[in-house]
Amino acid sequence: MVASQSTTVKVKDLLPSNSLTTISCAASPRKTLKSGDEYSFVVTNTSQVYNCGGMWGLKFTSFHGFEPNTDVGHPNVFWQLREDGIYHSLDNSKFVKSADWETE
Repeated sequence: MVASQSTTVKVKDLLPSNSLTTISCAASPRKTLKSGDEYSFVVTNTSQVYNCGGMWGLKFTSFHGFEPNTDVGHPNVFWQLREDGIYHSLDNSKFVKSADWETE
């Protein structure tokens, strides 16, 4: 794959339908999601890590929405917000847990 190809990061909320999640990544605006909603942004600098953060009730998380070492050259980077954590995939079928929800 070509490194100059643009990459879209897609974060999908798979949390229970009766809850809301707030997510933000890098310089993109914060967005409130409900179950099934998707948050996405286009990576403009493929040499930069794009940090993301999320709040779900009293729980919070942070993860690298785009990591140059693994994500450069892929047209899409997929994330899923699940009850037991945050999952990453480059093909939207095989997801690997990358972060946990935390509390204070």
